Amino acid sequence: MPPTTRAPTPTTPAEQIEPKLPSRGGKTRDLTKEDFSQQSAIYLRPKAQFDTLVALPDSADRK
Repeated sequence: MPPTTRAPTPTTPAEQIEPKLPSRGGKTRDLTKEDFSQQSAIYLRPKAQFDTLVALPDSADRK
């Protein structure tokens, strides 16, 4: 019997929220802070996310 492939399980709140967003004319609207609040999650702007901060060089202004 061949192995069964399944879609990966969403791991981040954004991956769980995006498929449920309304679309109009084939375009899905952008995520908002309210989308995260409804899921009891915190929205962080991309420049405040961990991966971005860790990638900053030591000489970067970290204010």
